[in-house]
Amino acid sequence: MSQLYAGTKKLKIILDGKIYKITPSWTVCIYGSKGLSYTLNDDKVSYSCTGIGTCTDTDIYIAEVFNGLPVTSIGYEAFKECSGFARVVIPDCVTGIGKYAFYKCSSLTSVTFGESSQLTSIGYGAFDYCSSLTSIEIPNGVTNIDGWTFANCSGLTSVVIPNRVASISFNVFQDCSSLTEIVIPDSVTSFDNTTFQGCGSWINIACPAKALRYLFFTVKKTALQTVVINSGSIEDEAFEDCLTLKNVLLSNGVTTIGNYAFNGCRGLVSVEIPGSVTSIGRYAFKECSNLTSVTIGEGVKTIDNGAFSTCSRLTSIKLPNSVTSIEPNTFKRCQKLEEIVMGNGVTKIGNYAFQYCDSLKTIDIPAGVQSIEQSAFYECYNLNNIIIPSSVTKISQHAFKGCRRLTNITFTGTIQQWKAISRGTGCFQEVAASVQCTDGQVEI
Repeated sequence: MSQLYAGTKKLKIILDGKIYKITPSWTVCIYGSKGLSYTLNDDKVSYSCTGIGTCTDTDIYIAEVFNGLPVTSIGYEAFKECSGFARVVIPDCVTGIGKYAFYKCSSLTSVTFGESSQLTSIGYGAFDYCSSLTSIEIPNGVTNIDGWTFANCSGLTSVVIPNRVASISFNVFQDCSSLTEIVIPDSVTSFDNTTFQGCGSWINIACPAKALRYLFFTVKKTALQTVVINSGSIEDEAFEDCLTLKNVLLSNGVTTIGNYAFNGCRGLVSVEIPGSVTSIGRYAFKECSNLTSVTIGEGVKTIDNGAFSTCSRLTSIKLPNSVTSIEPNTFKRCQKLEEIVMGNGVTKIGNYAFQYCDSLKTIDIPAGVQSIEQSAFYECYNLNNIIIPSSVTKISQHAFKGCRRLTNITFTGTIQQWKAISRGTGCFQEVAASVQCTDGQVEI
């Protein structure tokens, strides 16, 4: 049996199971698969495909034209419970797929849309229980995905939501037990807690931050490997203890990283924080024990308490000029940290900020820092060289206690300025060094 089908550019001819593509030089009427049923729409100028009719083909081609008029829709329950075909090709002129159009088409494995598809709506339960469907590329013109559209598609593994979709309704992907990869654009503003109910475990996701609570509302994140966040604020504990997470890409549009957001993500090796982020929350990357590289963009103002504490393989860090304070415990127990470059905006180094950073050897504290708080560099026992600016007016208790190898201390002010600094008890305890000022040396 032969069939004719054309998209917008090529004419496809199927003869005896072989597909041939040619570029037509004449106007072609496309009749689709023989035997399908069509019904004239109320507007009297277009048709709807309403059923399988007498067609027995395994590849179904919806006609572009029927009785000289365009086919613009696939009707309500048009192919409901039809299990005899595996593939359906939907032409560009179809703008809507009706409710339950392909409900329980259990053999359907592939749905193909034209390159210039005009589809805007997919009805309630349109592909519900299409258990053999493994993937689908939704056309860019679709603006709303209705309830139960792809529910119970147990073979569906990946979905890309197009950029014009504003709403993903209830139970859309319910019980898609094999669904592990999804791309959700920033255009989606409305979700439902049941959208992903009964799905398996996410492996790769790309979405705005606002989608995360719905993605993880009922779905496990124990197998998560790659995360791309397009925009928004990453909530507290969003990815806490995702042990398998290896790749995190934060787009320029992410604004904040919440408390404990990536705490305990031991598989994470590197992260680049864009300049659109203004704050990194408390313990956001704590105990990311394999994290070796962190890039922080100009624009980050606050790195909160313990944000990178116990990142035991982190070797270097550069803070942008926008950061004004290194908060308590920020890099505590980063035992492999060898280099820290502080931006010119820093005015305070908080309590325990670099405590137990065993590999630190040299610290150049930028001009503008006014206080070095309690135990800031406590037990950094390999630290041997430090430059303290004349802007410092306070060095608190135990700030450099236990820095036994510290032999070179340079102060960029005078001896008189050094002596005027408020110093807490034991701030240089166990340190045997003199201080080189601009006008001579002085004992600690």
